[in-house]
Amino acid sequence: MKKAIRFLCAALSLIIFCSGLTACGKTLKYKGSVLAAGKVGAAYEQSVELEKAPEGVTVTYELKEGSVLPSGLSWNAAGLITGTPVNKTSSPSVFTFIASAEGLKSVEAEFSIPSIEEGTLAYTLTDLPNSAPDREYDQQIAVSGGAGAVTYTLKSGDLLPAGLSFDNGAITGTPTTLGETRTFTVTASANDCKSVTSDFTIKVVEPWIDYEGTKLVNGRVGVYYNASLATATGADVITYGLKAGSTLPSGLSLSSKGTLSGTPDERLSGREFTIVASAAGYVSVEAVFRINILPAIEGFFDGVITYNPKAISTVYVNESIEFKEAVSGATASNRMPVSYALAPGSTLPGDLEILPNGTLSSENGAPAAGTFTFNVVAGAQGCESVTASFTLTVAFAKLKFPSGRLEIATVGTSYTRSIANAVTPDGINVPITYTVKSGIPAGLSVSPGGQLSGTPAKSSKEATFSVTASAEGYTSVDAYFYMRIQEKITPVANGIFEAEYIDLTGITGEGWSGSRFEEGVIQNDSPDASNGYFIGWTLGRNIYTFNFTSSQAVTGAGLKVRIASEGGNVNITPAAFEIRVNGISLPYTSFQLSGTYEHMGDFVDCVVAASGLNLVAGNNKVELVIKENNILDGRCFGPAMDCIKIENFGAASFTWRPCTYNTDWI
Repeated sequence: MKKAIRFLCAALSLIIFCSGLTACGKTLKYKGSVLAAGKVGAAYEQSVELEKAPEGVTVTYELKEGSVLPSGLSWNAAGLITGTPVNKTSSPSVFTFIASAEGLKSVEAEFSIPSIEEGTLAYTLTDLPNSAPDREYDQQIAVSGGAGAVTYTLKSGDLLPAGLSFDNGAITGTPTTLGETRTFTVTASANDCKSVTSDFTIKVVEPWIDYEGTKLVNGRVGVYYNASLATATGADVITYGLKAGSTLPSGLSLSSKGTLSGTPDERLSGREFTIVASAAGYVSVEAVFRINILPAIEGFFDGVITYNPKAISTVYVNESIEFKEAVSGATASNRMPVSYALAPGSTLPGDLEILPNGTLSSENGAPAAGTFTFNVVAGAQGCESVTASFTLTVAFAKLKFPSGRLEIATVGTSYTRSIANAVTPDGINVPITYTVKSGIPAGLSVSPGGQLSGTPAKSSKEATFSVTASAEGYTSVDAYFYMRIQEKITPVANGIFEAEYIDLTGITGEGWSGSRFEEGVIQNDSPDASNGYFIGWTLGRNIYTFNFTSSQAVTGAGLKVRIASEGGNVNITPAAFEIRVNGISLPYTSFQLSGTYEHMGDFVDCVVAASGLNLVAGNNKVELVIKENNILDGRCFGPAMDCIKIENFGAASFTWRPCTYNTDWI
């Protein structure tokens, strides 16, 4: 009896013990294998998962300490090896993974990648567009595949059309010789990839005009119609004509300046006609327009016209104008269309005329300055005409003073630039005086002769200021100028590069409920940000680039990124957050970041490379790349970025040009 009791107690103890384990009686069996070979520049994905995990058990995977994957590849806890190999290897890469599950003993398995094969490059742009004299040309030859930077080389002795230049695949410039055709050979090369060669041809043809048709505003039978079809671009002086065989609606005509006007006298639906835009030395181009002509208003009754004239804008001597409905403002109580005409006995200066819809129009403007009073008659069917008086002020001819963007200036460096480019409209040479109207950057001034000079005192992404040009007998005019004032080259203390001072041009920061653009991605609401600021809004694909100069080559340095989470607990992996140095991806162990949707987590110094960072003497580039991912709630995610830290760089010194103006808006 006592033996039976002891046996029962032992059995109960075993049951109680097993009930406290999630996988009592289960074991992990892990077997290694030879994985698929990789290829430089080609996406790679292989699994190191168990062939069969015990039912109900969650297994996680970890690369064993001391094991190394081929450069460019990374792993995650789900057992996937992903990335893009960057270096060719002929010998196998052997490494060990550890499989673990709660309540079970961890097991190891050895895997290998037999080789990383040479990459393949293929041109993705095979046909270059034609160019034209005096028209800017900007095209980039490109390839797919490859790893890191791709270098493009023009075959020795090959020439581009005169006026164009070649710089690492970018073809830019302004062609000068009409009819020139050049075929040239370009070789594309990348690290551990087979070079690829292709022939390209650029023809310099006659310049062309860009012109597109559209659906016009509806007209109405018996009502004056006026619309401009002069929308072609590409030449300074363009004339317009109706294509042979094409027909305008009855009652309408087209001027050589592209004005369609007249009083339609037939109802039409969807009438199409073709207009030809032409310019001397250019290839003419056609555009198709469509218009509906609505039926005339019928069933009118007698009414009364109410006419409330409005002020007319000032016009200028010898300046063509077209003030839409300048003398309109009359309404008929019977709702009939109102037309306008210059009253008998009244005159307008020069070739100014009043169109039936109340537009004040002129091809050449008034010949002299002065104040002119004239009367306008407003009439409508079934109504007695009404006359109103208007006053037109003609001012002296305006000077021509173009606004523009100036060359980049540098803080603390002397700057001189002439902005004296105002001229008279009639070509008469008279003294012109320049005065600052508003916004001149600190340290700069403008002389009466139009010389902008001085030493800028503060950086600015877009300094804007206005200048007034004046001359006796002419109307003064303002011009606006825009310039970037960059920071001077600055030493970097302790190898720390602040993220808020990188060039953010073109960066679009996604947010949970909106977006920020360029310097708008900078925030200052984290007490542990190293300089008080950091880059947030990183829920989208972007590349954040740190450009700097090293006084000498560096080998075996360390690299840390100081980052945090703005959206909850998340595991940052190389597949989602790539870190490149001089075009080469750095493999690193995943970063676990903590945070909540309400409160951002603390910034953490994450080690990318403890001692494997190599820099060149001269220009270097570190890129933080947010790739397409769904690591947080199924959407693209990237960490908040405070700074990068380069450590153990020996006797080297670093300099860079920080964009300190980025934080001016905060």
